[in-house]
Amino acid sequence: MNQLSPAAAQQQIVATVRRLAQPAVTHPIVVSGDEALCAALQADGLCAVTVAACPVGRGQHTLGIVAGARSRAALAAAIAGMAPYLAEAATMVVLIADSCGGLGPQAGSLLAPFGFRIEAGVRCQRGLLLSAHRDAAAAMAVAA
Repeated sequence: MNQLSPAAAQQQIVATVRRLAQPAVTHPIVVSGDEALCAALQADGLCAVTVAACPVGRGQHTLGIVAGARSRAALAAAIAGMAPYLAEAATMVVLIADSCGGLGPQAGSLLAPFGFRIEAGVRCQRGLLLSAHRDAAAAMAVAA
C-alpha cells in the first residue's frame, strides 16, 4: 500500500466511515480517542463531537467512532465509555491502528456485551476500520 500523507490518511478514514456507516449530516457523531478525526469529520461537513464535549444526552446518537486505543484494556474501556452515548439502534465504528494488529480479532468479543455485532471491516492506511451495529432487539436482549 502506498504511503499517504497524514491528512490524506485521515481523509481516507472519513471516506471509509461514510461508506461503512452512511451517517446523516444532521445527526451528531460522537468520537472517542481521536480529536483530529473529529475535526476531519467536521471539515467534511458532518456534525461530530468528542465524548468529553458531548452536548447531546446519552442514548441519543446513532453513530459512534472509537479510535486511538493501543491495548485490549484501552479498547475495552473506550467501547464501554462510548456505548452509553449510543441509541438502542446504533452503529459503532472502531479504528484499530496497524501497530495494534492483534486487537482486530478481539474487537468482536469486546463489542458483543453491548449488543453490537461486527458487520464489515475495511483495511485502510492507518489500520483496520470495523463497523458494528446493534438494533433495538439486541439491546433489549443484552439488558435482560
